[in-house]
Amino acid sequence: MSSSSAPRLVLESRKARDEFGFVLNSRPCSDVLIEVASGDATQALVSSSSLPSMPPTSVLAVTIRPDSWDQPRTIYVTGVNDRKRDADRIVPVTLSVIEVLSSVEYHDVASQTLNVEALATHRARR
Repeated sequence: MSSSSAPRLVLESRKARDEFGFVLNSRPCSDVLIEVASGDATQALVSSSSLPSMPPTSVLAVTIRPDSWDQPRTIYVTGVNDRKRDADRIVPVTLSVIEVLSSVEYHDVASQTLNVEALATHRARR
């Protein structure tokens, strides 16, 4: 699994949205399920272009089928407006293979984490 984005994302306001992409490195024999999880749901939520009707959430699963393994998947990260005056935060977004539901050749793939910088609401309004 490889990421096709910049090394970090910045949410410049609490309702801001940024995105990154990922793709598998090789064709799986069967489906691969990738869990995408926000490390702090009070600061940032995740959603996927493959699930357009699903609102942003703290955790989602993206299914990758063998016939479309090489098509990049887009993940959106949306800032949460908690209306609090707090400091900038680094929110980890982690991608992990759900081994029990995934093709065996992807069982040992290490999780990957992308750090999202969520700027404080009062700072972003300047």
